Amino acid sequence: MRAVAERCPLHVAEEQILGFTHAEAGGLLAEHWGFSEELCEAVRYHHNIDLVPKATPLVFLVHLSDLLCRLRNLTYGYDEILSVAFPTNPAWTNLLKVYPALADIDLVRFALDIDGSMEQIASLVDAVFAPAKRASASTT
Repeated sequence: MRAVAERCPLHVAEEQILGFTHAEAGGLLAEHWGFSEELCEAVRYHHNIDLVPKATPLVFLVHLSDLLCRLRNLTYGYDEILSVAFPTNPAWTNLLKVYPALADIDLVRFALDIDGSMEQIASLVDAVFAPAKRASASTT
């Protein structure tokens, strides 16, 4: 798998190999299923917030959540090379424009709090995704 070998984001490898990403495919599915425009955009643009025609706080929150998961290796089973400066990240700075009270959040402390809870978070993620992993393993 290219993403594993190159330690690059999955969506980058998908674009190189397939010509589209899981985000684009997910956006099309969400649209087909009649999800709201805001939810479709959050799915479609969570990796590329610069491309969203009308960015909403939900798009920014999903983007930041995705980055946090990837930074903490709650991803696709491999480590990618990733560095994020949250205080200057466009999703964060755009959220600050809409919700100025977010400026009171200490991002360093927030990150440390997440680190202190990683065991519980990983258990939660495993509990959600383990049934799907077991099901796919039993069909192979």
